[in-house]
Amino acid sequence: MITLGPRFGLMDLPSDRRVHSKATPRAGGIAIWVVFVAAVTIFDFIGLFTPESGDGRVTGFLTASGILLIVGIFDDRGGIPALLKLGGQVLAAVVFWVLSDSNKEVLAGVSIPQWVDLIVWVAWIVLLINAYNLIDGLDGLCGGLAWISLGGILLAAQALDIGGDRIDQVVIMMAAIMGFLFYNRSPARLFLGDAGSMILGLFIATVATDLVGKGRWGLLCCCRLQLRGFLSSMFYWRCGVDRPSDL
Repeated sequence: MITLGPRFGLMDLPSDRRVHSKATPRAGGIAIWVVFVAAVTIFDFIGLFTPESGDGRVTGFLTASGILLIVGIFDDRGGIPALLKLGGQVLAAVVFWVLSDSNKEVLAGVSIPQWVDLIVWVAWIVLLINAYNLIDGLDGLCGGLAWISLGGILLAAQALDIGGDRIDQVVIMMAAIMGFLFYNRSPARLFLGDAGSMILGLFIATVATDLVGKGRWGLLCCCRLQLRGFLSSMFYWRCGVDRPSDL
């Protein structure tokens, strides 16, 4: 993507407000998405793992992340109106909710109407998408935080004695992020871009969060992990630390 980024016009150019001295590709998120999709497809084809019958989480994530990928690429190329970007995020969240087969009538052990579950999921997904989008301001920060969050969720899954294919999907995403971080360490040769940071937020808010379930302890664990990331992003934003597009 370091080579393809310039061809697609996905470049972060130096300026007075940015610390990097040369144009840097903003296509790291595309690379992470391609690696994840390719790995899941290949592993499924060779029978290394097969999604559970009726499991729509992978399809939901791939479809929703595809929407964010398109929105993010347009934003990385030249910017799009904030409301249009938010609309794309809400659409991606709704698409995942519709395609996912998770129990839509129970939240934290409490029976709720489906429309309440929809509102909660959309709010949670959009919150994390924007949290990771905002925190993407320093070399290795967003990717590193996402990797640590996924590691924490894996530990929570182990503590809750949860297994299955979703564990493999989280591991695949962690491996893809680790490959990106090699090129994103300071001085970065590749940036995530809006497409990448939004996709990471989506993955953590959906597949990874759903891994530990919507029970009380699972939700508490995920909320604690992600609240730290969100508060950190707010801290950097309030302190005037810019995102990669402004660095």
